[in-house]
Amino acid sequence: MEWKPRRIRGVLTGMGLVAGIVILDTLLVMWIAHKPVDLLTFVLGLIVALSLPVLVLMVYWLYSLAGMRYTLDRNGLVITCGATKQIVPMDSIRQVMPGAGLVLEGRMHGVRWPGYWLGHGRLTRLGLTLFYATAPLNEQLLVVTPTLTYAISPADAEAFTQAFETRRQLGPLKRWSQESQQARFASWPIWSDRVGHVFLGLGLLLNAGLFAYLCWRFPGLPSIVPLHFDAAGAVDRSGARKSLFILPLIGLLIWGGNSALGLLLRARERVAAYLLWSGTLLVQILLIVAMLALLR
Repeated sequence: MEWKPRRIRGVLTGMGLVAGIVILDTLLVMWIAHKPVDLLTFVLGLIVALSLPVLVLMVYWLYSLAGMRYTLDRNGLVITCGATKQIVPMDSIRQVMPGAGLVLEGRMHGVRWPGYWLGHGRLTRLGLTLFYATAPLNEQLLVVTPTLTYAISPADAEAFTQAFETRRQLGPLKRWSQESQQARFASWPIWSDRVGHVFLGLGLLLNAGLFAYLCWRFPGLPSIVPLHFDAAGAVDRSGARKSLFILPLIGLLIWGGNSALGLLLRARERVAAYLLWSGTLLVQILLIVAMLALLR
C-alpha cells in the first residue's frame, strides 16, 4: 500500500525560492547587458554562474519532494525520494513512534524549509535519523531500527500506524536487506574522486581568472587592440577590444568539452581522464599567457 505526505506547503515554498533565484538572475543579466564592461561585470556574471548549480539542485529537490512516497507491505517499508530508495525490512523495525517530545541534537544536514525535511541528523535517545518528511518533527512518525531511524510524515499518520501493525502481525513473505538504493548517476565514481575535483576546479578557476583579468583591464583598453603578432613580433591583425573575449570563451568551451569527455572516460580509464583534465589546465595557462602578451 502506498502512502504520500502532504506536499503543498513544501512545493510552494520551493517554487518560491526557485522563482526568486530566476528573477534575481534575470535582473543581473539585464544589468550586465546594459552596463560598460568592468570588474563589476565579472562579479555579477560570477554570481549568476554560481547560482545555476544551486538552481539545478533546488529543482531536483522539488522533483524529489513531488515524488516522495512510502510503500508499506508485509515485507517492510520502502521510502522513495528522488534518486534514493530506503529499504526497511519488516523484521528490522522495532517500532513506529510519533516524533512528539523528541529533540534534534545540533542541526539537520540536508534540505530544510517550511514543508520539507530531507537529510540526516541525530535525535535524542534514537541517534542517527534519516528524514524524508514534510511536517515538523512533532508531527512526524519515526520508524526505529537497531541501526537507523527513519522520519516520515504520511498524510494520515494514524491509519499508517494501524496498517503497519496489521502487516507486522501477518509476517513477511520475503526477507529483505536493510539498504539504501541509489539511481545510477548518484553512484558515479566522480562524486568521490578528489583528484578529479582538483583538476576540474583548477581548470574552471583559471578560466574565471582570465575572464576577471580581461574585465579589469577592459575599461582602459583602446577601442582597437592587437589580436595577433607575426614571427617578428609585429601586429598583423587588429580588431575591436571585445574580440579579446574569444580567448576566455575558447577556454570555457574546452573546459566544458574535456570535462564531459573525461567523465565518460572516468568509469573505465581513470588515468586517461586525468590526462585529459590536466591538458585542460595547460590550455588555460597558454590562453592566459596569450592574453598577457596581447595586453602588454
